[in-house]
Amino acid sequence: MATGKSRVGAEFARLIQWPFVDADQRIEQIAGEPIASIFELYGEDHFREIESQVVRELCARTGHVVAWGGGAVVPEGNWALISASGLTVRLTANTDLLIERIRRNRDRPLLAQRDEREVRARLNALLREREPFYSRAQYTFESRDEVPARRLACRIYRKLLESS
Repeated sequence: MATGKSRVGAEFARLIQWPFVDADQRIEQIAGEPIASIFELYGEDHFREIESQVVRELCARTGHVVAWGGGAVVPEGNWALISASGLTVRLTANTDLLIERIRRNRDRPLLAQRDEREVRARLNALLREREPFYSRAQYTFESRDEVPARRLACRIYRKLLESS
């Protein structure tokens, strides 16, 4: 969450000339409403059901770059599908930077609290819960505000070329 997956993913897709899919946008298309509304009206479990449907749909495709939502890897079976469908790249960022980015975008239902201490505590809890899944990614890169998305996408591209 807030690591820049959508921006970096879109830039990476442009580099390799593949289509880009933001899984959260696909969820909103299917549901016909914003993610924050899905959480508010139907709850997180319903959101995760749609998200898992999107994981199955997108993993069945080939030749595209996907930015997954931060929790997409947690439901049983999703990580197996994601990792079997192609290369996995993880973006990390320090907690202070994530908090700053979250402040800029209040459309994150799992971090809707206004108090920074609550946001920090919730973010740290989510990261601890998700770390066992995130650590399985084949490649990890750090996202920083001073490194534009295009430059980070180029770093990822070069690393993948070196590794092949």
